[in-house]
Amino acid sequence: MPRGRPRGSAAATPTRAARAPRAGAAQPVEFTQALVLNQWLFGLFGLDSTDGCYTIDGRAMPLLEAFKQRFQLNEHSEEGLDENNVHRFHHALVNQIAGELPGISKDELLAFDQNIVRCAFHASRSPIPFQAGRDSTASRSGVAGGMKMVQ
Repeated sequence: MPRGRPRGSAAATPTRAARAPRAGAAQPVEFTQALVLNQWLFGLFGLDSTDGCYTIDGRAMPLLEAFKQRFQLNEHSEEGLDENNVHRFHHALVNQIAGELPGISKDELLAFDQNIVRCAFHASRSPIPFQAGRDSTASRSGVAGGMKMVQ
C-alpha cells in the first residue's frame, strides 16, 4: 500500500502561500558573500562579518562594497604595474591604511602582490594565452595583462 499523498494531487503540491518567505525572515545571502574564505579575507582588512554584510555609517552593505568604500576604490582607480612592478592597486590600498591592518601587514601585502606579478609574468610566457582573447604571440612577448614587465 502506497504511503503519503498521491502524486499530482492538490494536497501534494504546496501552495504559493506555503512557499512565500515569512515576514521578518532573513534575506537570502548571495553565494559569493557566504563563502567562508571570502569572509576570512575581508576580515584581514578589518571587515569582519558572519552574514556577508558590513555596516558603515549605519548602513549595511555587501562586503565588497564596504571594502571599496573603506579603501576608496572605484572604477577610476589606477590599474596595472608601476615602474617597480608593483600593482597600482597595491599602492591605492596601502595609502588608505593609517596603521596596521588587524590580520595582515603591509609587508605581507607587498609580498603577495609580488607573488601575483611573478606568477602572471611566468604564465604570460607560456604558449597558452594568459588571458582569454589575447593571441599567443603577445602572451609570449612578456606582456602581462597588457603591461610589459620591467626587469
